[in-house]
Amino acid sequence: MRYMQFVCTLILISFLASGCAIPANQGTLIRDGEVEQLVESATVLPNHSYYYTGSEARPDVIIAIDNSFTLTSKYWIKVDDVANQLMDWNRLIDNAHRFKRAYKGFRIMTPGGSQSGIWYSPYEYTVVQFPDPSTIILYTPTTRQESGRSSFGGYR
Repeated sequence: MRYMQFVCTLILISFLASGCAIPANQGTLIRDGEVEQLVESATVLPNHSYYYTGSEARPDVIIAIDNSFTLTSKYWIKVDDVANQLMDWNRLIDNAHRFKRAYKGFRIMTPGGSQSGIWYSPYEYTVVQFPDPSTIILYTPTTRQESGRSSFGGYR
């Protein structure tokens, strides 16, 4: 009987521990006001490709991914004329005068702590995965209420 309790306890502990573990290929977002300044000044980062998701007029998220990474997702739309598009978005978004749902800047970090791109959005949570060292998968954004307190995103 004690052996059975011991085995059940070990199984329960392993389930709990595996649910709390951070996957080895998990990236994260780190809040950084400098990213806001870059986007709001329409500064184009060299060697980065720009994408957005949501409405073209007021995107849910604007990202710039370092060209050493391949973005794998069908939900992101590539921006061709980045400088002009950033200026247009800044006029429409008008972040300086937003009180509700202001856009914030984040650095997209690899599991090893290197920067792979930037994220500019009123949404602060998403899943960032690196299935291999040169491939990034970014899920569409979630609110804090949707994501809970999981290890799949957020900021430090």
